[in-house]
Amino acid sequence: MYYSIEKLEDQPHLIDDTKEYLFKKIKEEFGLDYVPEYHYDIVDLEKTYINPKRNSFYIALNSNKEIIGTLGIRGYDKQFEFFKYKYNTNKTASLWRTYIDKEYKRHKIGTKLVQIAEDFAKDKQYEEIYLHTQKDLIEGYYFWSSLDYNKTYINDDTIHMEKKLKVLNVENLNRKIFAKTI
Repeated sequence: MYYSIEKLEDQPHLIDDTKEYLFKKIKEEFGLDYVPEYHYDIVDLEKTYINPKRNSFYIALNSNKEIIGTLGIRGYDKQFEFFKYKYNTNKTASLWRTYIDKEYKRHKIGTKLVQIAEDFAKDKQYEEIYLHTQKDLIEGYYFWSSLDYNKTYINDDTIHMEKKLKVLNVENLNRKIFAKTI
């Protein structure tokens, strides 16, 4: 099965298609139409994911160049009271809008999207990644667990998860290299 994964910023002609895809998936998964407090990031993908240097958005395309999956990564920006001092924008990335079309699931597309996002997070010096999934999406919970994301908190209908990253500290590495060359 052929597919490619692209940064949405490199495919600006697909921004509107991506928005349409995301709203379609939200309707399928949750039965929701546009809800401003939940979907502001979709309405302005550029402001939320594309323009900030430490954020990104990825799309998976099939051989016909149709969107079959998505994943967004951005600095943690939620205000959950139970995580008040645990996460912050500087050290914590968060994953959003992870969707794969049903007919393309179980082909490692989601896994590849997550690997790319984790590499991006490491490159941007994030120390951990936060995400949440819905309790009734059992498949989602098992997917994230299989990628070493750990449950940190459960409330209402939501399972909160995280993964610590092994980030290479480039500044310290450069000091060591410089010290050895003197």
